[in-house]
Amino acid sequence: MHGDAWRNLRLVGVILALALTALGAGCRGQEAGESTPVSQPAPSDRQAEVTVTFACYEYELSRYEDLAEQFHEENPHVKVQVLSIQEVLGLDEENWQWPEDTWQRLVSAADTLVMGTSPRVTRQGLVHDLTPFIEADQGFHPEDFYPAALESLQWDGGTWGLPFAINFGMIFYDEEPFDEAGVAYPEPGWTWDDFLTKAQALTKREGDEVVRWGFVQPWFDPLPFITGRTGPLVDDSTTPLTPLLDEPEVAQVVRWYADLYLEYRVMPFFEPPDVGPGESFRPEGFSLIERGEAAMWGDVSFTFQWRSQQSREIGIVPYPVDRPTDATTPISVESYAMSAGTAHPQESWRWLDFLTRRADLDPYSFSLPARRSTAAEMGFWDDLDEGVAAACHFALEHAYPRRLAYAGARGALHEAMIAIIKGEKDVEEALAEAQVEARQRLSEEAREREQATPQPVIVVTPEPVGEAGVEITFAPFLYNVAPYRELAETFHESHPDVTVKVRRPTFSGGYGLEEMAAAGDCFGWFGLAADESSRQHMLNLQPFLDADPAFSQADFYPQAVEPFRWQGDLWGLPGEALVKVLAYNQDLFDAAGVAYPQAGWDLDDFLSKALALTQGEGEDKQYGFVSRHSDSDDLDTFIVLQGASLVDEERDPPWPRLDDPAVIEAVRWYVELFTVHEVKPRFPGEDPSRPETSAWSRRQALLSEGKAAMWTISSFDEGTSPGSPDRLGVVPLPLNDGGAIPSSFLGYYISVATPYPRQCWEWLKFLSDHGQQVARGLPARRSAAESPEYAERAGEEMAAAMLFSLQHGASGSPMDTEPWLGPITYSWFWQAFGQAVQGQDVAQALEEAQHKAETYVLCLEREDGFADEEVQKTCAREVDPDYRAFGE
Repeated sequence: MHGDAWRNLRLVGVILALALTALGAGCRGQEAGESTPVSQPAPSDRQAEVTVTFACYEYELSRYEDLAEQFHEENPHVKVQVLSIQEVLGLDEENWQWPEDTWQRLVSAADTLVMGTSPRVTRQGLVHDLTPFIEADQGFHPEDFYPAALESLQWDGGTWGLPFAINFGMIFYDEEPFDEAGVAYPEPGWTWDDFLTKAQALTKREGDEVVRWGFVQPWFDPLPFITGRTGPLVDDSTTPLTPLLDEPEVAQVVRWYADLYLEYRVMPFFEPPDVGPGESFRPEGFSLIERGEAAMWGDVSFTFQWRSQQSREIGIVPYPVDRPTDATTPISVESYAMSAGTAHPQESWRWLDFLTRRADLDPYSFSLPARRSTAAEMGFWDDLDEGVAAACHFALEHAYPRRLAYAGARGALHEAMIAIIKGEKDVEEALAEAQVEARQRLSEEAREREQATPQPVIVVTPEPVGEAGVEITFAPFLYNVAPYRELAETFHESHPDVTVKVRRPTFSGGYGLEEMAAAGDCFGWFGLAADESSRQHMLNLQPFLDADPAFSQADFYPQAVEPFRWQGDLWGLPGEALVKVLAYNQDLFDAAGVAYPQAGWDLDDFLSKALALTQGEGEDKQYGFVSRHSDSDDLDTFIVLQGASLVDEERDPPWPRLDDPAVIEAVRWYVELFTVHEVKPRFPGEDPSRPETSAWSRRQALLSEGKAAMWTISSFDEGTSPGSPDRLGVVPLPLNDGGAIPSSFLGYYISVATPYPRQCWEWLKFLSDHGQQVARGLPARRSAAESPEYAERAGEEMAAAMLFSLQHGASGSPMDTEPWLGPITYSWFWQAFGQAVQGQDVAQALEEAQHKAETYVLCLEREDGFADEEVQKTCAREVDPDYRAFGE
């Protein structure tokens, strides 16, 4: 499944909140100060419908819209209108930098929102204090929240949000180094002495070089090691607050922490980079973790599910304790807030309280619901491994809330620790200076708090669609929604009776065409008209075409139309062709005196250039060709380029032919890029048969460091990616006689469930006419694909490469359109490839995979399971007991 950028942004925000800003900060009590009194609003006596607006992240829109409908059923006089945070802020996938006035914009646009607050925000008067609602609501029970959850949102005498999910700061560990060293896995309740003993035993050296670290901190952060042992680093009973950095106990723990780097050398030190506003960096510690060079590391529980899908066995344990009552687990909460400018505070409160009681959290996260009752309802604890559950229970019992109030003391401590580790100051000197600096910063924070002037806020509710108008929902396929929204506005100008709401699907209930069809009245998806199970979710477009003689198909490339036809009828309107092309670093070609590749080159040319561009050894080696995500990433593509196919499409159902001589030869050629020619990198610990490998970041580093000469990119990449070289060339893939360039096609469909098929047809035609404005691939219409506007937008080289690819292409194989073929490709074929890379004979590995594939297909025929996912899994496990479905 393609990663969702905004979900990643939210994950990064959670991690950064834990690791960079608040892991404890030593503030388990409330901050001194008084909040502005808020009068408790009385329940509304009006039965007229009230509209409450709610802002959430783009990828969550559909889920919250469903919840809004449920809420409206329970509260008929309250309607919730869901807004996109990205749309409110004017952000898209090309512009991720949040404006300085983010909070002012959000609380002026929405009554409620999913966003964690901070003292700086609340002291500006932008957010409602929820304490009066909590005290007046007899059905609200604070004890239903897990320890430290509500407290995380309480300061200045107020409660500034409602938590709905909890994330723990935890220690992750790789089981393999523990097994190798004969060291017992850590368990909840272990001590700091246990931590040091294990870290020393697990640190592996070759001479003076450390080849595996006992513990790694991806972000430099001493707080979980210090505040968990010393308690608060700030005395909040005084005015102004008093830092405690020069206390003897603090010095003792700081010295112990510094010795992890300096004396015991069980942790690597990476000085935090100077990162400006809106900039990002990837900590070096992550590379150590991904290379298997970290036995233990600090991480956030949110990432555990993702980490568990890697090729290594990963465990999780809370931070150690000195005493059974110590609170050493830093927690961060995801929360909802209410705008201070809402005109409907009581209705907004009901909505937020309702949300915290829902049991359908993000299915791809490992977040604990903040409410005990919600966790019980969703069976959170029932589904956990026993060891993981024990770790989470212990973490809750020893949790303390993160705080943003004492940034001054935290920053002074960080600076002192860096000076100590770098040998610039001893512990006492550094902490004495940090104490003075923290006292000054806390005094400044106190003055800012006293001088803070609440800003007037008024929520402006968007105008609803008029009664005479029709609103249709369009769900694009995982694309940047901004261009579609711009077109929707233009469409509304010429069709004033139709409003198009562009909404990205959430895929919370699954990932496929059925979910897309449920996400909108019309939607974007791949060309699947020949698939009977897919057609039940879409309308046949042929009747619309027959009734609309002015709409001509002559402008479409024939290759783009065919995938959407079935028995002569058109089921989807062609949108764009999605193809891979080859990108190359022009500087490296120039330095090696190698001519740039040209359209029409073949695989012999490709190998010749890759060999000439592969230079150096070890860490400094430059590679002729790099797969950006995993070793198996380009495998299927290079097979098709050589004219081979993994299935016999003439048979019904398609029959696997993994042991076909052409397939064997194509796979052998690709494997030899690693094993014989060494023009592709191989990373220790990476399983080449696993697509969920974590080595993608190391591959991206090769690109950004100028150590990759050629690599493939897809239409989704728009020709570039973060860290790509400045002088980037783009060319079609090399092509042998009899081969083809694989491509797939994205089209537009009308959901069978829509009540507005005519309006959807008008919108899809409009989209088709403006493909040059939205397509990332090659627009399906000649007039759009060959227009100067598209060439300027995509880049002339990219546009030409995609056009060549379409003209020399092959439509997607059944592997792309028949879900039941997944186990054959994503399991047994990739396993055979991985075995071949590791040294097994290619033909033998593929023959074994073919046997499994044939047995699997025969099982599906026997059980009539080609359309039943559960039967497919059962048959796959009957063939291969170790089979795991993709993503499991």
